[in-house]
Amino acid sequence: MPPTTPETEVSQLMRVRRCAALLDRSVSATYSLIRQGELPAIKVGGSVRVASAALMAYIADHTVPARVEADDEMCRKAVAR
Repeated sequence: MPPTTPETEVSQLMRVRRCAALLDRSVSATYSLIRQGELPAIKVGGSVRVASAALMAYIADHTVPARVEADDEMCRKAVAR
């Protein structure tokens, strides 16, 4: 991964509507994340922007492990029938 500079970071700013689409959430729910301080954002003039790195960090922090054991149990029950 190439080093991040202020110039590349700014070029990766996205609108809240785009973040909402990537998170599969409403725009108002995404603004709530920003207001609560869970998703870092900056104001550019009258617009709010989110750095792609901040969005990726939010996703990484809120990723839960897959429940493989539940799937295994369902498979065992299906095979037993």
